[in-house]
Amino acid sequence: LKAASDEVVKVPGGHQNRVLAVQGDLNDEIVRKRIFDETVKKFGHVDILVANAGIGGINQTVTTTSEEAYDKLMDTNLKSVF
Repeated sequence: LKAASDEVVKVPGGHQNRVLAVQGDLNDEIVRKRIFDETVKKFGHVDILVANAGIGGINQTVTTTSEEAYDKLMDTNLKSVF
């Protein structure tokens, strides 16, 4: 993930100071707060927020998917970006 985030901040045109790559488990409310706080610390405020997180790959049917797998999918894809 570190290499990927290092690549993301390589913005052409000298705008690297306008990009912040942060990592964390968005299912954890403390992590979500930390990410928001880091963003405000760097930029002073938030004008636009793109809440984008998701997982997939269950590759099972409704009858064979465990409740735990379903809950993780729903928590990540729906609740974590709230």
